[in-house]
Amino acid sequence: MSAATDRDTALLCHPMVPPLTVAMAAALLDHSDTEAARLLAGLEQAGSMRRTRHGVWKPAGRRPVRPLDLADLLSGLARVADHLNGCALEHNAAVEQAWGRGDPDEAGRAFAEALDWFDARPHADALLRCAPAIADEEHFRRIVIEAAEEWAHYLTVAGRWQDAAHLATAGLRAAERRNCAASADRCRNSLAYAYWAGGDDDSAEQALGFNDP
Repeated sequence: MSAATDRDTALLCHPMVPPLTVAMAAALLDHSDTEAARLLAGLEQAGSMRRTRHGVWKPAGRRPVRPLDLADLLSGLARVADHLNGCALEHNAAVEQAWGRGDPDEAGRAFAEALDWFDARPHADALLRCAPAIADEEHFRRIVIEAAEEWAHYLTVAGRWQDAAHLATAGLRAAERRNCAASADRCRNSLAYAYWAGGDDDSAEQALGFNDP
């Protein structure tokens, strides 16, 4: 069984890192899924990690064995967010393709499956912790924008409009800083949709610029 390095343990046990699936742990550590599973199993035996009844991995309460470089932590969180964005894109594409084939029943099933995945706590909660953490890093702005574009709508539909608004706001800020007008418009629309879903019409109109002088 593979032994985790100090860096692996420090990353997995850091308080900014959310509970992880094996695939998310692999992204965090920049390892394969197989290697990540082996490392997690070894850390479970050592008492450093535990697997919950929901199938995600969390620290067992022990401190990281050494200080962790902030850049290494942020890069790991960015990889987790990027991995989740890729999964989200696949679900969004499946829904769009189903609608494109003109089959409303298939599209409805695809949308329901996508909504279940987006609302699953290991996925949504991890994305909502990772994306804001990297939002101020210039070289990770693409990931934050993609997170807002792929996730905000589904989070709103799932009833998590406040989370959607927070994510859309981060995406909008990142898009404006990158001078990406199209992405900024999409994030602004997602932000307004989230506010409308939450019954905050004034904030929705403000997001769309209706209240600008």
